[in-house]
Amino acid sequence: MALDLPVGLGRIVFLPSFVGQEAKEAGELLRVGLSALLSQPLPAAAPEWLEKYRLPGEEEIRKAAEELSREKERLNRKEQELQEAQKDLDTLKALLFPKSRMAFLHGAIAAFSRLGFSVKPGLQPMEFFAESPEENFYVRVSFSPFSPVGPEEHRALLLSLDRLRNEERKEVKGFLLCLSQPELEPHRRGPQWQEAVERASFDHHLVLASSFALFQAVAQALSGTDPRILRKSLSQTEGPWSPRF
Repeated sequence: MALDLPVGLGRIVFLPSFVGQEAKEAGELLRVGLSALLSQPLPAAAPEWLEKYRLPGEEEIRKAAEELSREKERLNRKEQELQEAQKDLDTLKALLFPKSRMAFLHGAIAAFSRLGFSVKPGLQPMEFFAESPEENFYVRVSFSPFSPVGPEEHRALLLSLDRLRNEERKEVKGFLLCLSQPELEPHRRGPQWQEAVERASFDHHLVLASSFALFQAVAQALSGTDPRILRKSLSQTEGPWSPRF
């Protein structure tokens, strides 16, 4: 332990002794710490009247410091804006490789929002409404890590659509969004859904899409493609969908 005690315009530094150490060895041990202590400015406050006695150049330094402070604030705000923008894009990238099912859901919601849909929660945790002037969809997000999405996801979507139709008198178009084998690059992945799911999508007039197809659509929208074109393409689709330009 050491104690640094300001006294007047100076300071007293109390240093511990090293029992059993030679004076030379103790001095070497203390030298570095003592030098660091003495290099620190004294904490004593200057009297108020000292401010009256400014030297040439001090005002310019003060103004430059204020300008630098403002510039730091501007850069901090810009950095926060960039971080938020990157966070939004990272959310969309969950369409390619989500860290969890909920991350996949949030990526899908963000993607539909970017395409101009009004999004609100659905009846089940992995479902949501996506509404637009072109078409109103009821979307189910289906995540199957190792194998193509199976009929159970398709049946779950149909149950929700029946409930909306019978209990709430609401007619919307079903949309099944699928992701399988996310650890592979999209072009190397196998089928994203089973053949039975594809046949059923035609039978029940549903839209069937891979998360990669939705990612491509959002990328086109961010590049300047009119989202209305993409929404119209979706509204005219039954069965598998992929964006075409």
